[in-house]
Amino acid sequence: MSLPETCSAGGPVIAIPAELASSWGGVDNGDYDRACNAEDHTNLDYGAIGVVKVGTGRALALDLELLTAFLATPDGGVIIRNYEEDPITQDVAQAMVSEVQEWTSWGQPLCLEDGRLFLFDSACPGAAEPQDIEAEEGVIAASLGKGEYAIHIAVSDGLELIRLTRTK
Repeated sequence: MSLPETCSAGGPVIAIPAELASSWGGVDNGDYDRACNAEDHTNLDYGAIGVVKVGTGRALALDLELLTAFLATPDGGVIIRNYEEDPITQDVAQAMVSEVQEWTSWGQPLCLEDGRLFLFDSACPGAAEPQDIEAEEGVIAASLGKGEYAIHIAVSDGLELIRLTRTK
């Protein structure tokens, strides 16, 4: 089974809690520019990760035009970026993640009040439901469950991985 995928047309992919997605304006209101200049910016091998404030919460800005997939796990999920196999299957993704030897804690936890995380091209306006987001490269609607998620990052064999693990 193939994992859900997205990409961008050149800028960051936004990973935004569903309850904040309708507040995301993309290019039209300057949110795209804020994603391009995200706070707490950390460079990885190819892309980068940063934080963007949205309303009362925050989203993750995943820099660069890299293929991005989401692998659900029992305690959250893993965002996988910069892989070569397209589409990526669940078995291949699980094998890639299991090979990672070292994860680094990153930033403050991400809160999901709705329990879902949407990933899409940050140039596009968001919406309350993923089918209403008009992103040419697709929208990932990841169901993690309501809660607070610790963020860990890793780079392994060119892959960039962001693990979200429920803490509350």
